[in-house]
Amino acid sequence: MFTQKRLLPNAQELLKETNHLCEAFAISESILARYQRNNKQLSDSEKKAFASLLLRVPHDFLTETVASLGTSKTSSIGPTTDLGSLIDNVFGFGKPLKDVFQLLNQELGNCLNSPRCRVYYLDPTDNLLKDPVYATASTLDETTPLGKAVLTGIQREIAGTLYLPLSFDGKVIACVESSWGSPEKGDKRRIKETLQFVACAMHNAIESERLRWNKEKAEAMLEMATQLARDNLDEAVLANSIMNTAKVLTESDRCSIFLVKDDTLEAHFEDGNIVVIPIATGIAGYVAQTGQTVKISDAYSDDRFNREVDKATGYRTKTILCMPVTYEGSIVAVAQLINKLDMVTESGLRLPRTFGKRDEELFQTFSMFAGASLRNCRINEKLINEKRKSDAILDVVTLLSNTDIRDVDGIVRHVLHGAKKAPVCRSLRVVSGGQGAERTVQPHCGQRGWEGDPLSVRTGNCWRRGIDWHR
Repeated sequence: MFTQKRLLPNAQELLKETNHLCEAFAISESILARYQRNNKQLSDSEKKAFASLLLRVPHDFLTETVASLGTSKTSSIGPTTDLGSLIDNVFGFGKPLKDVFQLLNQELGNCLNSPRCRVYYLDPTDNLLKDPVYATASTLDETTPLGKAVLTGIQREIAGTLYLPLSFDGKVIACVESSWGSPEKGDKRRIKETLQFVACAMHNAIESERLRWNKEKAEAMLEMATQLARDNLDEAVLANSIMNTAKVLTESDRCSIFLVKDDTLEAHFEDGNIVVIPIATGIAGYVAQTGQTVKISDAYSDDRFNREVDKATGYRTKTILCMPVTYEGSIVAVAQLINKLDMVTESGLRLPRTFGKRDEELFQTFSMFAGASLRNCRINEKLINEKRKSDAILDVVTLLSNTDIRDVDGIVRHVLHGAKKAPVCRSLRVVSGGQGAERTVQPHCGQRGWEGDPLSVRTGNCWRRGIDWHR
């Protein structure tokens, strides 16, 4: 049978004193640990109290304890080492965004005592909240808890899930989604510092990703501009190259180019069709006349959009970005980009996007190359036409120099031969000098682009003045 042994009175007093001392040490250790976490320094009175306590500790025990502390590890070394490692991994330039966010998710999970913690960063270009770790996204509006937390900047807790907006430099840049976690369960100061660290690390990672993206786009744009310079100077081929390049840069579904020619727009479409319309027609006409960029997030809500085009083709136009293509201050063309491509997550979720400021900046930069190429193309076409005209005149003059001036039929035949080579010619009037006889001949228009007033050829006394070419 178990019997309890009674302690002597002196032994009971000794046990009480020992327990009191251990309890005091435990309380002191807890307070010191809190000081260490909060980086709080000991006050002068606390330092004096510790010094007074050390004076009462046996000298041999104190010496042995101090010696052992030199080889032992304190509890503060572990967290400091972990934090240093985290900083090295997170703040390394060029780190993939997915890897950085994965480390931040783990740190936030430990801090918030949450088994599942995810961070969504704000992409201002697409107005979406993106999670690079799980390749998912959420719309930036008040229909979702994430969007509401970011737009309001207020912490929310819904159905056991905590939504914490993260701010950097006074702006909300991300939102933490933490399941079954709460800041109340941990050290508030530590949580606050961790959130500040995560926000700073996230800002740097996003900026690094933006710089990488800009570098890739710049290289792609340079390659495309080089390709434009290598293309032949045929206007239709050049327009097709511009359309394909603009689609890739802005991630658009379709693109059309409207070449400005006097009072008309020559519309080039991806299927190869070319249509000439008045310059004041539609959204492209507005941009051609004003030089202003038009960005529409809902085409059917804009009165300038012609719905009949969609009805005829069966295509559904949603978003439009229409911008001028200029060269030395003159508008040479208008590009109309249609329907920004949806963002598709790994799970197959499609999130609609609209054209943003970055799309405008990208195309504006590219349009400098496109405008120069179009102007070169037109200058080349003009030079070719002038050369054809000069060659035709030279041929006629050469033939007429060996023709009897009284041979009107021969003169007409030679002039017709030269007119067919001219870039512009519709009719020919031959006036026989002396008698005032007049003959008008309508030559066959066998080359594209023949147009203008009749071409007059004078015979008789007027031949001394040469041949008059009227366009």
